[in-house]
Amino acid sequence: MILSYQFFLKLDYADFGLRAGSTKSKFTQTYQKYVIMDQSASLYSFRKIANILELGNKWYQRKRHTLSPTNLQQYVFMLASLDENRLQGNHLQSDQLARKVENFYKIHFQRSFWDYLKELCTGIIVALLIAVVVRQMWFELYEIPTGSMRPTFEEKDHLTVTKTAFGL
Repeated sequence: MILSYQFFLKLDYADFGLRAGSTKSKFTQTYQKYVIMDQSASLYSFRKIANILELGNKWYQRKRHTLSPTNLQQYVFMLASLDENRLQGNHLQSDQLARKVENFYKIHFQRSFWDYLKELCTGIIVALLIAVVVRQMWFELYEIPTGSMRPTFEEKDHLTVTKTAFGL
């Protein structure tokens, strides 16, 4: 459930210990404590929060040696708090902590140029291997070179031949 500013305005000021003419500082503090995001943003689902926690843990396992001890301690505390709030079903605090964890690993665990290059090369090599295996094992492209197969096939016709029917 998204708590908007209008929701808090509808509440009785007595809920916050305020009188009709008093300052709204306690009201504002309570509002800011529970709702950090604007009213157009929505809460992350528990599935997305769990995914952020999992991704945050993976980044922690890979890059923890690059963090300073204070940042490392702060990050571990955020992950533990996020996991605890998620397990308790506290959606609002889990959402806020998930956003903090996301921001933390976007700032501190940025991927280097070499990481991108390694991922690109791996993807290209895997794609080439799959293409070679498929071409050699299952399908082959052919072009009709002469008119010897007329009238069924003309010169320069392209064929895709399956090799599985022949047991090759």
